[in-house]
Amino acid sequence: MCPPPQFVANTNIGVCHALLGDLVVAAHFHQDALRTAIRMQSFSGQSVAVGNLGLLAYRQNDMQTAQACLEQHLQLTQSLRCVKGESNAWLLLGSVSDAEGDYEKAIRYFEEGRRVAESNGMVGMLKRFNCLLGVVQGKNGLDAHLERLVKRATANAQL
Repeated sequence: MCPPPQFVANTNIGVCHALLGDLVVAAHFHQDALRTAIRMQSFSGQSVAVGNLGLLAYRQNDMQTAQACLEQHLQLTQSLRCVKGESNAWLLLGSVSDAEGDYEKAIRYFEEGRRVAESNGMVGMLKRFNCLLGVVQGKNGLDAHLERLVKRATANAQL
């Protein structure tokens, strides 16, 4: 079934406004797209709209809203068995956690995304997750590493 023209128009206008940097207006159009998808009982439309709202919230540094929208997006992609969308949802959720400094949560999200990508032959996405995991694992261990360096430098200075 094709998405209703109103949904497509609102989504496209929302994307255009987001690209122009007018995120408030973009959110309005994506909210209208979401209302249309709900009214039409289109889970794929709801997934697209709520994912777009999550991206907008992320761009505005509203991590709480981004997290909520992207968790809903993940659930919808999983119920639709859309592995490409699910993989992307894990990536975005990991990015939100990374931006918040919650590296352990980001690692869990990126590992889930990597599992989905690997089990579905998504080589490009798998490489992306591996890189992101390396970066976040490095960030996660940085404080402990710096602390060890300071202790070592302090111990050497006392000799």
